[in-house]
Amino acid sequence: PKEIKEIEGNLELTNQNREATRTVNEYSVLELLGAGSYGSVYKVKKITSESVFAMKEINTQNVMWGASNKERQKSVGDVINELTIIREQLKHPNVVRYYKTFKEQDHLYIVMELIEGAALGEHFSSLKEKNSRFSEDRIWHIFMQLVLALRPELILNKPYGEKADIWAIGCILYQMCTLKPPFYSNILSLAVKDSPSFVELSTKIRIQFSPLMESSYECCITVSVDERPDIIGVASHISDILLLHMDQANRQCTQMERKLEYERNRSKM
Repeated sequence: PKEIKEIEGNLELTNQNREATRTVNEYSVLELLGAGSYGSVYKVKKITSESVFAMKEINTQNVMWGASNKERQKSVGDVINELTIIREQLKHPNVVRYYKTFKEQDHLYIVMELIEGAALGEHFSSLKEKNSRFSEDRIWHIFMQLVLALRPELILNKPYGEKADIWAIGCILYQMCTLKPPFYSNILSLAVKDSPSFVELSTKIRIQFSPLMESSYECCITVSVDERPDIIGVASHISDILLLHMDQANRQCTQMERKLEYERNRSKM
């Protein structure tokens, strides 16, 4: 019976016709996919069709949006404008699509493409169970994809918390090396702790990785926002790796363009 109940529960999760828990705007909320400090993500279905999406729900009364109502309105407006630009201009098969952004009462909703599959943390756990690890080249490749994917607004040093993204990629870089999160404590508590021992890392990186790898994640997960580097600082720190991967990306792009041109010419024959 416990196994049967588990199977029944998993089957229910695949049932797109199950009863919605609630509705928001024109979407039926099917299930909670995940939740964080600033909001939750739900699997939803459009009421007028069978299309399924992921929808992020963010509480705009959170202090991160500003201390006053005027500040919160401006912050929400800036985010909506930014997401509108991304929705209209960013279309790539390897990037999650944004479809709609709207505000209802005290919540901001972002409707986006639903990506089925395991979370990155589950992949780390799988590697750990298999006693397998990433090679350093693989880690740098993934890391550079994260760095290069930062929004242009952040690279141009405009607001919206660039250094928060630097912290995030530092945490992912560290976890790819150790298969463990850098901090076991509640990450929000770091902001109110002054003792350096409080932010001591969970595990030291094994010796098969270079000193550059260790110094890279350490600078990214510096607790002090003032001391933490921006994207220019990170790029300067790993300039040799950056140039190497940019050169590889340019060569791949050139090869793809040549192949595309060849296929175009062949189709005209």
